Amino acid sequence: MILERSFQVVSTSGSQSWNGVLYRYLEECRGIAEMLRFDIEAGRLEMPSCVVGQLSAEAKADIATINREYPIELKAPFEEVASVAGAIWHSSRLLLNDDEDALLKLHFEAGTTSLPIHSHEYSDRVIVALEGRGTFLARLAGRKEEVGEIEVLPGTVLAFPRGLKHTFRTEADSLTLLSYHSPFIPLDDPRQYKLA
Repeated sequence: MILERSFQVVSTSGSQSWNGVLYRYLEECRGIAEMLRFDIEAGRLEMPSCVVGQLSAEAKADIATINREYPIELKAPFEEVASVAGAIWHSSRLLLNDDEDALLKLHFEAGTTSLPIHSHEYSDRVIVALEGRGTFLARLAGRKEEVGEIEVLPGTVLAFPRGLKHTFRTEADSLTLLSYHSPFIPLDDPRQYKLA
């Protein structure tokens, strides 16, 4: 890396730190989604598959900075579910360009069990658990009728391509996520999701 990750801004309105963290985070998610699609096309991963990992310490710090420096108000109901609240950082609106991806912040209240299994046929996902605890349920490759369960804790990263049938459940705890969509399909667009 040529430069430090943080700069000091000096302007007529005073001095503050700057690090472009939201842009960097979007770029990182773009890279993960592209790698996933590449390995599926190359035959290394079955379709549909879900890649599960853990968030790095550097990424945790970046997310804390995003939450502090790019505040966003969560609104409920979100995607027609009363116990889910959410908000969207649109790349195209932030960067004033034609990027079609977005980052969503989602909060599932404890006891959210009514979100049906669905798929996103036109969009890939990279999801990071920020707080709380929940379960990710998915119909994974090679198990067409069986639903696999993955425990989701702070720092869990889930990356999956379009077409994976999935849902989240929160029994006793709430769950807050960052969900990267590539491309972002407007929530009121019928292509946004398909019920399983």
